[in-house]
Amino acid sequence: MATDTLHQAMSQTLDRFLHSYLHASEHNDASYVSAGLTPDCERHIKPASFLTGLGAPADLTFAPQAYQDIFSGEMSFAQTKSVQISDVTIDTASRKAAATVVYVNEFVDDGERVTMEFAFFLSFTEDGSQITKILEWVDSGDCPKYQVKIHERREKAAAAGK
Repeated sequence: MATDTLHQAMSQTLDRFLHSYLHASEHNDASYVSAGLTPDCERHIKPASFLTGLGAPADLTFAPQAYQDIFSGEMSFAQTKSVQISDVTIDTASRKAAATVVYVNEFVDDGERVTMEFAFFLSFTEDGSQITKILEWVDSGDCPKYQVKIHERREKAAAAGK
């Protein structure tokens, strides 16, 4: 495959992935977060301190469907409202890409907005059309607070029988 064609394919796949949270919210369809991933794509969440701070194992990984199911449960409480992408790097020789992203999510019940930052490191298929591995570096400041708020809203909804 020509380098220009591979670069274009990887760029399109990367862009689709980074916008998937926004598209999922706009269409109320969590499957967008799995679009463009191979069925065996593993999502690795880092840093370990983020995971252990939430009571999860430090080496936690997700298959696409498992992550999609978790995200689906969050969508009834918060929606992604904007995406700002920067620091994009695409390496066609190694079929890898990286980008930093700022997502603004809004809680459905009170309109509170939370801004979270991520760095994504992705591996791609030979033709660049799908992602085979995700390393997601999570904002250790606001993401834990966001997760606590999601948990609180889940508990409140469960107590109300929703």
